[in-house]
Amino acid sequence: MRTLEVEAFLAANALQDPLSGYAADFEAYARSQHGWSGRILVLPSQGGQPRRSGDRTTIGPTNAISETATATSMAGRLQQVALRYASDTGARVTILDGLGSALADSAYPTSTVLNQFGQSEFQAAIRGQVRQAVRFDPLSRAVTLYVAAPIRRGDLILGVVQLGQPVTTITAGARSLLLRLAAFGSWPC
Repeated sequence: MRTLEVEAFLAANALQDPLSGYAADFEAYARSQHGWSGRILVLPSQGGQPRRSGDRTTIGPTNAISETATATSMAGRLQQVALRYASDTGARVTILDGLGSALADSAYPTSTVLNQFGQSEFQAAIRGQVRQAVRFDPLSRAVTLYVAAPIRRGDLILGVVQLGQPVTTITAGARSLLLRLAAFGSWPC
């Protein structure tokens, strides 16, 4: 279970790395008329609730044509990232905006992914924490372990990376190990 948390943290760090270009894409997408305008969250300095950022004049002027292209390009790039991390981790990877809407998903079309804002692991992520939760996933129809980690730039929450893995997959590995240990322990010395 800790491995999934580490993977979520590593994926979020890769997306927020200034050299990756994704952090700038998230900000441009947030400004876009076709993006989640105003959905970048600012972390509270003394606990409390995250808040939506106000007009961020430091970001620069808007250009609807280039922002639409950025949004389209970013969606494709994020989908590739989700697929690559899913391949590496064996987990379902969902990249969410600051209000819990899916921007990319490794297993399902984003239009079918339910908003995750109310989920406990998402709420922890927008507070700058990594937390896990187990619940029924209506898309896979399986009880699933979820973890989420924030994609940050300073005190801004640009988005959230959520990883999910069916509990049966997790317990199958543990069950296999226990059976091998039991078989090894029953051998005569």
